[in-house]
Amino acid sequence: MAAAPDAALLPRISRSADALDLARREAARLMDSHRETMRRRDADQLLEVITGAEALRHCLRQRQKSARDEMLWFCKAQYVAMPSGSNRDEFDALARGVRYRVLYEKAFFDADDAVSNVMAGVRAGEVARAVPQLPLRMAVVDRTVAVFPLVSGGPHGSPEEPTTALVRDSNLLAALIALFERHWEDAVPLAIDDTGRLSDDDAATRMQLAWHAARHGWR
Repeated sequence: MAAAPDAALLPRISRSADALDLARREAARLMDSHRETMRRRDADQLLEVITGAEALRHCLRQRQKSARDEMLWFCKAQYVAMPSGSNRDEFDALARGVRYRVLYEKAFFDADDAVSNVMAGVRAGEVARAVPQLPLRMAVVDRTVAVFPLVSGGPHGSPEEPTTALVRDSNLLAALIALFERHWEDAVPLAIDDTGRLSDDDAATRMQLAWHAARHGWR
């Protein structure tokens, strides 16, 4: 007898929520440790704080230039440091063999030129998928360094400066990678069809995402 949809889906949703909770708890623990035990010699090696959109943009560019194997990205709507289509370092990295796995949230496709920018990335070799919503912005380099916000700045380059963490080998890094993989598993693949376009246009992509969200019980 086939299992009810809820019975199959609820454990997966629960695991995703557990992964996010673990990442949040570990981030709080590391920040407390960083503040209270600054005399520890390895504290700065685990967590580095980056303040401001310009510093964040520089960090992301340098990390992509140094990437050797793989970049993982959570791309949320409304940019903070890098407008859609401005990340030329991705194309350089793809050309030298770095694999990009990028997750886009549904609202990302509401921005001007978002679909064409994603198409350009996919044509260059990016592996793209979409989900209804992402919990945070994030980039992971070679599974050794993660960059994610501690305090979000304003979107579209507003004067509210973002405060970002660069995290190296730690339980927090492992939790962030697990969070990415959980969302990746349930995401909708985006591909180029025989005509050289995304398999769905902008409106159809949003409809597909809405259907996928309803199927998985997401809100």
